Amino acid sequence: SFGHNDQGQNISIDDYKANLKLYSKTAKDKGVTPVFITPITRISTSAAEEDVFTVGDEGLGLYAAAMKEAAQECGDVCLDLYTAFNEVLKDQPYSAVRTYYVPKEIDGTHLSPAGAQKAAELIAQLLAQSGSAAGSLLK
Repeated sequence: SFGHNDQGQNISIDDYKANLKLYSKTAKDKGVTPVFITPITRISTSAAEEDVFTVGDEGLGLYAAAMKEAAQECGDVCLDLYTAFNEVLKDQPYSAVRTYYVPKEIDGTHLSPAGAQKAAELIAQLLAQSGSAAGSLLK
């Protein structure tokens, strides 16, 4: 999963895609099968407890879309965790959404244990649905 730091460092979408393609090639050259996982959305650290979650980090969505494009161009599997996690969060009050992330005094990017658990569940589901060899290993 890449994207958060790339966005934060103002890496262009074109450079981001080029980097992902390089990672794919390097992994394949070493006999590794890459599986890309799009970044999860960031959330506000200043929303009111009763505010309802809406996807507000559309810039990061551009990086998620670029990752999907790069994976497709390389013939790699890409798990769209960005969309899947947003589906879990949508229409929930901020107080519920916040439980998936570390305290807002830290940031709105990193996951809490509950968020990590949910992300792992979603990744397993997406991998199982991917039709990939790795997905067939899940029970």
